[in-house]
Amino acid sequence: LYPDRLFVDHLIFSLHIQAIGFIVTGLMLPFEESASSMVLALMVQLLLTFYLAWYLYRSMRTVYKQSALRTSGKMFLLVLLYSVGAAVSTELIVRGALSYAGVS
Repeated sequence: LYPDRLFVDHLIFSLHIQAIGFIVTGLMLPFEESASSMVLALMVQLLLTFYLAWYLYRSMRTVYKQSALRTSGKMFLLVLLYSVGAAVSTELIVRGALSYAGVS
């Protein structure tokens, strides 16, 4: 999506975003059990999720210096591709593990 940038630039940016994602997800974990019964825990999780989306948007705007509309479109596409890739990878890993364990 950004052909004018070097691979190393994308690698550094993606590692940075992954690190922030893991930190925010780690902050959400203590609220996981109580989110279904406590409104406050659910609100904290939602706020952290919106923060992560906002952070990704702002960092893409800052690093790649494009308009708000282009950044939003590219961000949507990248999140969609990342989600599909994560789902397919997880499915393959689970199927492989179950196959290895002899469970059909």
